[in-house]
Amino acid sequence: MMKVVGIIALCLFAVAFADDEVKEPSACEEDRARRQNATLTESILHLIPTCDENGDYAALQCFTANDWCVCYRRNGENINTPSKNIKSCDCIRQADDAKTTGDTYVPRCDKNGYYRSKQCERDECWCVDKNGNILSDPQVGNVSC
Repeated sequence: MMKVVGIIALCLFAVAFADDEVKEPSACEEDRARRQNATLTESILHLIPTCDENGDYAALQCFTANDWCVCYRRNGENINTPSKNIKSCDCIRQADDAKTTGDTYVPRCDKNGYYRSKQCERDECWCVDKNGNILSDPQVGNVSC
């Protein structure tokens, strides 16, 4: 009898503390599911979006049937037009965010979407790698990267 009571108590405890919150799919996740169920012709013409861990649209979105990619805002809007050159969208998205918010620093990106080696804000410039990691301290005047 004590075993039965113990098992029932354990079950009630598990039910009481179980995470019963069901996460609703995000707009990106719903869009992805809809496009995955599209016909073959539709899926070739449209990309199937990738969502980040928060359920937002990932910055870099690529068509599955070819080498064309495009950069997206978190809400699923295109930042730029599709291109075969785009390999990264971190810089492009940061620049887009900065322009939207009125930030004084807007990163400069190359045609592949990577950060240009020389970045400047007002009269100071510094060097970064292609992922935007700072390689030198900001300096006034000419900076050679």
